[in-house]
Amino acid sequence: MDSFSAPNFVPTPKSKKLESFNLISMVDVIFILLIFFLLSASFLPPAMKVNLPHADTGSNMPTKKIITLAISKDGNYYLEKNKMELDQISNYIQHKMNKDSALIIHSDKNSRFDHFIQLLDVLRKHNIENFSIGHQ
Repeated sequence: MDSFSAPNFVPTPKSKKLESFNLISMVDVIFILLIFFLLSASFLPPAMKVNLPHADTGSNMPTKKIITLAISKDGNYYLEKNKMELDQISNYIQHKMNKDSALIIHSDKNSRFDHFIQLLDVLRKHNIENFSIGHQ
């Protein structure tokens, strides 16, 4: 006679351990995110291909609206991507540019300094003081 009987012990099934991790779905998600960011990123091409000189002391110029003026090595002037003469640039500055706008002048390092001075004269005639000179 057993005065002492063991309680009915039923072992519960242990939770299954994660023996391996399936990386295929993780790789799919990473590729989808990569494609999303590559397609959603906007790459703005420069207004014109200009070979800029190097400067060690340059800084970024935060403003509301930035207008790019470029001088090619041939002496042609470009307002954004449009080739213009100095009188057309003067007309644009006088009629379409507001006080919040800022100009960035990109002058090819092989262009004549004379073209740069002529553009500065146009800016001075219209009292434009908020401009920067682009560099690499």
